[in-house]
Amino acid sequence: MKRVGVDIGGTFTDVVVLDEDSGAIDVVKTPSTPESVADAPIAGLDEALRTFGLDPRDLRFVAHGCTIGSNTVIERRGAKTALITTKGFRDVLELGRVARPADLLYDVFHTKAEVLAPRYLRREIAERVDYCGQVLRGVDDDEVRTILDDFAHEGVEAVAVCLLFSYLNPEHERRVGRVIAERCSDLHVTLSSAISPLYGEYERTSTAVVNSYIGPAFQRYLAALDGYVERELRTRLYLMQSNGGLLGARDAVAQPVRVLESGPTAGVVAAAHLGRLIDLPNVISFDMGGTTAKAGLSVGGEGVETSEYEVGGVLAVPGAGHLHGRGTGFPISLPAVEVSEVGSGGGSIGWVDAGGAFRVGPRSQGARPGPACYGLGGDEPTVTDAQVVLGVINPANFLGGRMRLLPELSARAIEDRLARPLGLSLRDAARGVVEIANATMAQAIRLVSINKGHDPREFALLAFGGAGPMHACEIAQDLEIPWVVVPRYPGLHSALGLVISDIVHDFLQAYPHRQMDGATITAAYRQLEARAQEVLDADRVPPPARLLLRTADLRYRGQSYSVNVPAAAGTLAERELADLVATFHAKHEALYTFRSTDEQAELVNLRLRAVGTIQRPEQRAARGGSPSPEAALAGRRPVFFRAAGGYVDAPVYDRARLRPGNVVAGPAVIEQLDSTAALPPETVGRVDGYLNIIIGKEPWDGGR
Repeated sequence: MKRVGVDIGGTFTDVVVLDEDSGAIDVVKTPSTPESVADAPIAGLDEALRTFGLDPRDLRFVAHGCTIGSNTVIERRGAKTALITTKGFRDVLELGRVARPADLLYDVFHTKAEVLAPRYLRREIAERVDYCGQVLRGVDDDEVRTILDDFAHEGVEAVAVCLLFSYLNPEHERRVGRVIAERCSDLHVTLSSAISPLYGEYERTSTAVVNSYIGPAFQRYLAALDGYVERELRTRLYLMQSNGGLLGARDAVAQPVRVLESGPTAGVVAAAHLGRLIDLPNVISFDMGGTTAKAGLSVGGEGVETSEYEVGGVLAVPGAGHLHGRGTGFPISLPAVEVSEVGSGGGSIGWVDAGGAFRVGPRSQGARPGPACYGLGGDEPTVTDAQVVLGVINPANFLGGRMRLLPELSARAIEDRLARPLGLSLRDAARGVVEIANATMAQAIRLVSINKGHDPREFALLAFGGAGPMHACEIAQDLEIPWVVVPRYPGLHSALGLVISDIVHDFLQAYPHRQMDGATITAAYRQLEARAQEVLDADRVPPPARLLLRTADLRYRGQSYSVNVPAAAGTLAERELADLVATFHAKHEALYTFRSTDEQAELVNLRLRAVGTIQRPEQRAARGGSPSPEAALAGRRPVFFRAAGGYVDAPVYDRARLRPGNVVAGPAVIEQLDSTAALPPETVGRVDGYLNIIIGKEPWDGGR
């Protein structure tokens, strides 16, 4: 049987076909189509069918990673969205929280992002449920119908419903949902109690509104792709979720907010898997594509998760480009693999601002028209153009020679837009683009490591994406990261993450009681587990492949934030509750440097993760080859290296001809179909048994 992974990037869409029996991998790359997003994955799947002669009867599933949801929010091109809420809570989205990014504390010109449901489309109804979930005033159906008539007149496409204390008693939201279905069946509807039944009306409202805002666009996109997969491949389509697990396409249509960070998450999953395989369990994943660069963390072989994140926020950091920063976007109260993202990719544009300062990104040329060297009409200098001028990218061997670049167009764009206005040489202007991009990406890595209490010197940097291996070694040197790992298929690494991921469903329930009662908590978990078994039945997951994992959110009384810790299976009695609290104290201290054992710990939320495990193909390390890489030498060319202070006549190696045990000494360049790796002077890259290249100051001798 075979599994297929399809990952959409800003410039290229990648298709990976994995044979479950042999572990063999076939790959296809096709240009992304931002003007019609679904065209690229369909074209890639078509090419894979033709090229590899795939038989639909041999396909287990197709897994897909995309960024259509997050891009819809970032670009503010979602549906016209309305909100129905409890009387008195119309302006929750505007009020938000007092939290503000440190970089903006004293910025008097900072303005909050405009909310996705404008005030004139936010309506109140006079229902009321109290803090215990008891109904104080019922829903007036006629009041809801009048509001819906107004929405129809305004051309509303999607509605979010978030009523006070609906996480304790969802019946009023469900009733409003039924009225909407009867009156306006064409609207995309989100009930907050169905997607995020947790306390905190602001975060719950925000999550519901974002889900409705992206819903119609996501539904149109997925209808085209899911239809193709069912019709032509006759198999099931799954989407990568932000939490690192797969979700069926039909579930994703109802709750697209769960796949907001679909694309970046797949790369972190693949990085964690590879780290475990080569005995490097602590890994920083560094994914640099055509539009953005992403960084994630894997500790002990598992991706680091958060119970809440933001989408659509942009934080300007002087000298470091733009970061998607906490406090500037829209909160999503759902589990997610933690990823920081910066507007720095191969297509990011170098420019001079009104004050004469040299900038790079966040604006990108993307796939169309792309960098100037593509010859598709782009005339602005990009990071890719800079690497062409510096000799890192071979214009005659881009994408394995399938696409010939025009270096004269790169030189012209950099000269006209940067070098001449800044009074720099062509070389220095090109190098400036790379240095600024590197500084931006290093900041993203700091956000997921140093800012979270992790020392990057204790991690390896796993570099992927088409552009990642070109920049990784210099970034690692700046952050004192000892090892850089370049996987076998860096440009396709995220797509590989899709075909090794499990099916995952997250279930949430608030715990409103002051005291922790073992019987009550056990009963609540068992209700969640019963729901989980029903969902796994629908996914046709066999019982031996099922895992039910309990966790709980705890906090000290009076705190506004909580800490997620594992909870015991089975019946929770006094001993199990004591262990739960002790684990909370320890984790709180690890995260925030202190514990308060004299303060009472409160249980806030119960969480259950239902996993349908997918067997990963066994990967065997190959036997070592010749220690000499001379057979892979493809030529030499002048390449600029910062450590050398200029151009060096560097050897160029064909990665396809490198064998396990081969050692490549920098300065050098290693080329392959989907990426190019640059090894600075005084570094050494060794090919391991899985054909990864591990680069450091001395040859790698650990792992396998």
